[in-house]
Amino acid sequence: MSKMMNGMTLAVLTVLAAFLFAGCPAQDTPKPPDPNQPQTGSIRIHGNLYAASGEKSLTYPELIAIGDAFKSRARWIQVHLWEAGTGMGKAGGSVDHSRFLEFPIIDGVFDGTAKDIWPGDYEASVYIMDADKAPLFWGETAASIAAGQTTNLEVEMDFLPTYYFRFGVNGLPGDYSFGRGGAKLVTAEGTEWPGCWALGANGVDFGFSLPLDFQGGTLVATDDNGDIYQSALPLVVAELDFAGSFRFSGGLCYDYTPVDIYGELDLDITFGYEKPPVTANGQQYLTIQDAIDACETPVDITLGEGDYEGFTIPYYPNPKTISISGLGPDKSRIVDNNPNRPHVIYTAPWSYPTSQAEATANLGKSVSVAKGDWTMWLYNISIHNGPGKRNLYYSDAAVACEGGVALTMRNVVVASESNSPLEVNYASGLSVHHCVVVGPRFFLVPHVGSTRGIAAYNEDSVAVFDSVVTGCETTFHCSNGYYTVGPNCVWNYDTLATCERNPWTVDVINLVFADPLLTEDWHLDAGSPCIGTAGDGRDIGIDWLNMPG
Repeated sequence: MSKMMNGMTLAVLTVLAAFLFAGCPAQDTPKPPDPNQPQTGSIRIHGNLYAASGEKSLTYPELIAIGDAFKSRARWIQVHLWEAGTGMGKAGGSVDHSRFLEFPIIDGVFDGTAKDIWPGDYEASVYIMDADKAPLFWGETAASIAAGQTTNLEVEMDFLPTYYFRFGVNGLPGDYSFGRGGAKLVTAEGTEWPGCWALGANGVDFGFSLPLDFQGGTLVATDDNGDIYQSALPLVVAELDFAGSFRFSGGLCYDYTPVDIYGELDLDITFGYEKPPVTANGQQYLTIQDAIDACETPVDITLGEGDYEGFTIPYYPNPKTISISGLGPDKSRIVDNNPNRPHVIYTAPWSYPTSQAEATANLGKSVSVAKGDWTMWLYNISIHNGPGKRNLYYSDAAVACEGGVALTMRNVVVASESNSPLEVNYASGLSVHHCVVVGPRFFLVPHVGSTRGIAAYNEDSVAVFDSVVTGCETTFHCSNGYYTVGPNCVWNYDTLATCERNPWTVDVINLVFADPLLTEDWHLDAGSPCIGTAGDGRDIGIDWLNMPG
């Protein structure tokens, strides 16, 4: 029953409201209207709770059982009619034309007529109630009443969001003499349902409005003195005998059972030096950063299965060529969930500061190197930027390459829950093949500012082929230079491409504008439009056939 309310729609109850011209004679010949009298109408309510027509089959048998039990208890139908746009029970204009109609239900059938309904547009709330006037079903619709015309209304009756339950607790300690305290119900998941208590004939009566899928919890009662008492409450609403003796106007009774609703903390200790090792040039290192700092160029880094920390390449007098490869985007992951670090991978041969302290200490000392000095290759990995990142410095992308860096990526996932996934600025070329680039929209999370899937600033050469780019406001962006795209799959964006200055080329013919149907491990689900549509005849996105092993 935990998912019961997701499909909580009972069989359709059809309520036919016939709006008839007032004062019709038996032979159904209308009288001519009296020009000196205002035109009015009447409303006739009739129906059958057990009509099979329009009945919907529900997924959960429990709902059918409860619905049938409620229908067997139905004794009254109420219609609250008020002028559209005024709100229930509020007068429209200088005259209140709202109406309250009530008819008995006998053996599931109700039939009645209310006269003198003023013509106009109305909103109607319909309630089906038991003998004690406790509501069982509810529905609403619009009604347009015109003098001399008939209007049929069909109202779908649903369960109420919550029902009011009363109960007492035998032996509950505390002072409840004056009714100054409060109460709440807390479920095992921590959901709180506020309620109240009052003095009754047999002691303290608690009252709560609860959904039909409520499955028990802990009663937390605060007495007159502010003392808190907790008792287990085994109230499973769906198991109540709705078809038998249970009445909403009556009360339930439970015994006081002390319970501790507070959770515990189990501290699980891990040690940073025991993380999966990073292998570079035949040696093992703790982090990718350690390997880059320690190794001479070229730096050949291989990752095993697990999560690895991101890294920053600061200004080096002697640039390096770096290659990082893993076992696949679903196995080898470079992640960063630090909200104060905007990037997972940040190359800074232009010596941009990596911290506020460094920025303060080096004001006016920025150093740059010639373009083309750096080369970085990324293969068979995923790069994930967590939520809630701050835009600290010039760039805020998960992978940000500044200065003279030539970046090539193949079989790489770049995913950002906060900002843009991939940016290059004054780099020496960007080449993206069989990759997946996703922004915050893919994760349905809020983010900082406008996002760009792949952005190239002051860049001469950018090539993006056989890749998926999704979840960003702008898919491709460049400030100037040449940008070649296609074939690729783009989806969930506002603007396909923007360019600030010089023209650029986009092979639109080979773009797939459709949901790529990515799975959680970055495969393509069955039916994806990216299957077999890459330029090399493989799939757009990750080329899983060319993985290690």
